[in-house]
Amino acid sequence: MMRFKKILKYSVTTLLIIVLGGTIGFFSGNFIAFKIQKKPNYNFDVEAYTESILDIDFNENETPDLRSASDAFIIATHILNTKDYYKIIGNGIMDTGLGKLGSMKLWGNAEKIDNQIHTSIVAYNKVISKYQVGLRYDYDLLTARIDFYYGKSYSDGSADWDIPENISVDEYINEWGLHPSNFFTYTISSKTAIRNDLPTVSYENGEKLYHYSLLLDTRTSVANYATQLKKMSQLNNYPIFSYIQFDFTLNENFDLQNVYINEKYSIYIFGVLVKCEANITYDFIY
Repeated sequence: MMRFKKILKYSVTTLLIIVLGGTIGFFSGNFIAFKIQKKPNYNFDVEAYTESILDIDFNENETPDLRSASDAFIIATHILNTKDYYKIIGNGIMDTGLGKLGSMKLWGNAEKIDNQIHTSIVAYNKVISKYQVGLRYDYDLLTARIDFYYGKSYSDGSADWDIPENISVDEYINEWGLHPSNFFTYTISSKTAIRNDLPTVSYENGEKLYHYSLLLDTRTSVANYATQLKKMSQLNNYPIFSYIQFDFTLNENFDLQNVYINEKYSIYIFGVLVKCEANITYDFIY
């Protein structure tokens, strides 16, 4: 009996050592893997990679037929900002490869009405409370002031918002790197596009539509977006992007109809190197 107890004791001890060693090895391996990855350097002038409507010689009577994807998107964004009303409705999911517990629901919405732009970005993970988060800002175009909120999200995309902080446009730009009228945080230009093709055309209900697909540089296009992700996700490090595909559809007047984004990046969280893939779709209403 004593010998059996000794054998059992040694077996349990050995098993604990193996489990502990495996756990330490797993987290150490992930930590080392993250450390040896080439870290993104976002310490550059984003404006050097930015193009505006003034840079692309836009004629108000032209159609998208002969425009590259980056030019077409810059024109479409310019036209969107001239409208008195629009609504953007977006949702998607970020997959970590860890099953349902690791997936995160995503929502992005904006509405321009009565000289105000109301924007919200919400993320929800069922298990991890730090990823039940949202941010929202109400931008008054007449006063150039912004009510900025953080909030706690729920599984239906709603959120309880904290008391807002009232800030100026300049303060917002200093914090997030872009103007509050910009819904999409990527820097999209001919300088950040790896693939920048002309459109393919289709007809739906008698309307001519132009479909574009952009492949974006994983460093120069994401400096502002990486800052947003880092702050919203409470990360200690910036995400490392490996792939960004940005597809969108316009009508003949350069009105955005929809946007589809597929992005891949890595983050280091809770001692684990996590590879994320997000797919998000946005629809536009005028």
